[in-house]
Amino acid sequence: MYPLIPEHSYILVYEFCKFFIQEKKIFIFQHKNLGLLVKKLTKIDNEENLWFESLNENGLSTSQIGPINKKDLVGIVLHIIK
Repeated sequence: MYPLIPEHSYILVYEFCKFFIQEKKIFIFQHKNLGLLVKKLTKIDNEENLWFESLNENGLSTSQIGPINKKDLVGIVLHIIK
């Protein structure tokens, strides 16, 4: 998530985020192939799938990440300590 979250930064996460799902917020989620990811939510589709994007121009695209289920959310990022 560089440049928003520089290397060696800490993030404060709220784990009970399933009630606070909003587009443009940053979440941590468990991807089935890529592991733990920190990305910005860009869309919630009609089937309740979550779509994320990287803020790094060299990061993963939305299509590379694919749809994410709400059950795979770990938490919402509340604060970044740089």
